[in-house]
Amino acid sequence: MRDHFSVSEINCFCKCPMAHAWHYKEGLPIRPCGKMILGSCVDASVSKSFCNKITKGELLPLEEVRAAYHQAWTEKTKEDIDWGQDSPDQLRDEGEGLVILHQKEVAPKVNPVAVQKEIRVSFQGLPDYLGFIDLVEKVDGKLAVTDLKTTGRSPGKDGQGRYCPSPDHALQVAAYAFCLKASGESPALANLDYLVRNKTPKAIRVSLPVTDRLLTYFENTALAVLTAIKKEAYYPNRGSFTCNPSFCSFWNVCNEKFPKSYF
Repeated sequence: MRDHFSVSEINCFCKCPMAHAWHYKEGLPIRPCGKMILGSCVDASVSKSFCNKITKGELLPLEEVRAAYHQAWTEKTKEDIDWGQDSPDQLRDEGEGLVILHQKEVAPKVNPVAVQKEIRVSFQGLPDYLGFIDLVEKVDGKLAVTDLKTTGRSPGKDGQGRYCPSPDHALQVAAYAFCLKASGESPALANLDYLVRNKTPKAIRVSLPVTDRLLTYFENTALAVLTAIKKEAYYPNRGSFTCNPSFCSFWNVCNEKFPKSYF
């Protein structure tokens, strides 16, 4: 096992243990898709604006944030990207729209404390947790961890009509809250800021209270997954909707070892 782990690694194993093995054990690269590039470029430009507010007391002008987005896009699109059926130009423009939306509607309400905060926490005799929190902020005087997500649809709702994050998204902010608390701070909220790419882009914030239940969700999930990784309990999740050539970077090599065609 490596000397550290991340919440992305935990989520990878939960989705497909064999994908975890191909990437983290065998070292095969994950080929990014266009939507991943869009998300990372939006995150980079938003983070740059928040850094300016922390150091100089104000957000960057909108044109500078847009320029930061396009600079990130130029750099990131030099990589080998799986565009699938997506249009690179359309995705680029959609991402710029999300940056503008965030700068106008979301960022002015935020009181940032730290951006891309690195945290490393010892984890019960297992590898350390290593992660980077998108944003630590103050909300009504309370400390909060916040993760930014770009998505093509709004998050689902529960029986009471409240927006709810997916389990992997909840695990991510639970990890941030757990590790920030372990480092001596006391976050009260774990937020997910969704920027939704549709005909009329919108921003949705989902706030989860940092409770023992949320922290236990991360701790017990991480312990279970790390124990399985230590035992090399790897198998393909053939029932997953991502188990196909369009979603999985390891489809070819995995299909040789675990053929999905039975005839």
